[in-house]
Amino acid sequence: MVVASTVWVRAALWLYGFVSRGSGADFGADQLLRRRAGEPDHWPKIAAVIPARDETETIAQAVQSVARHDYPAYVTIVVLDDGSTDGTAAEAKSGATGSGVIDVIQGQQLPDGWTGKMWAVSPVWKTRH
Repeated sequence: MVVASTVWVRAALWLYGFVSRGSGADFGADQLLRRRAGEPDHWPKIAAVIPARDETETIAQAVQSVARHDYPAYVTIVVLDDGSTDGTAAEAKSGATGSGVIDVIQGQQLPDGWTGKMWAVSPVWKTRH
């Protein structure tokens, strides 16, 4: 009995929302977040870090995707070649042709106690700080 009445109440509320707003949107679902009034005075420089291993088929596309950004400040693309044996570093550089700054850093042997991606990006952190 309680479940049936809950379903009817919910259906009635949905129908009210549909009729009053002209859509099937639930209450508040048609509301958008307000945009900020203005942009910051200074946009910080950023680095997009792409760790990769044996990614010749996709790395150029990934680099080009980042290079096509619309971020209004300086962006460095850093590809960390984590022991690739298929020419990933060369493909990364070819994907960035004409797109700005790209660094390709060679990864190091994984030491005990580290996981793959965390170790892979640690040389990037060390060279940037």
